[in-house]
Amino acid sequence: MNTKPSTDVGVQWPPQWVDAEGLLLREYADTPSIDTDETTVRCRTGNASQFILWFVPIFGVVFMAIVYPTIDVPKFKTVFLLMAPLSLVTVFAIAYGFTRYHEKLGDYLFADLSNRTLTLPRYETSFDLESAVCLQWISGYRYPFSRHASLKWNRQLNVLVWHDYKLMRYHLIGNPRKALAKELANSTGIPLVETSCPSGFFLCSDRDGSG
Repeated sequence: MNTKPSTDVGVQWPPQWVDAEGLLLREYADTPSIDTDETTVRCRTGNASQFILWFVPIFGVVFMAIVYPTIDVPKFKTVFLLMAPLSLVTVFAIAYGFTRYHEKLGDYLFADLSNRTLTLPRYETSFDLESAVCLQWISGYRYPFSRHASLKWNRQLNVLVWHDYKLMRYHLIGNPRKALAKELANSTGIPLVETSCPSGFFLCSDRDGSG
């Protein structure tokens, strides 16, 4: 395959693409948004970390105020006063760190329509916009981390790029809204294709491996 393929390649099995190396964590509970003007399209992360910073103190105070008076045993009250704040801080600190990690990775995608360039900040790479074959909205099972891990059905939004005579698939967003995928396709002019992994394949399958 020496020429840029058609969008049909986004739904072909066995896979014709090679997954780009990069993000290890592909699932992220986020509400990405798209900012557009006459010449640029920006798909960015939400501001979940700021929400956590506001939510945790309010939730903690309300939770303590509601639950503490209902405890009748003095010993249990002491345990609650010690363990409840520690548990809340630990859980939300992990959630805050996770969201900040993703936010620091930068935008999911940036397209400069005037210069016809496509930038993927999380991969620190850019391409000619014309090299983008399609956006791929794909459903299927995630390859388990271990033999005993249960499979999980989810979705991914990827972009397939024809680069150096290779069809590269770059993961963009885990479990996106379909409306966002359509909006991104309309804003950038990159065609959107939908597909599902057939039996025996996983979301991260490519032509160089089984997933």
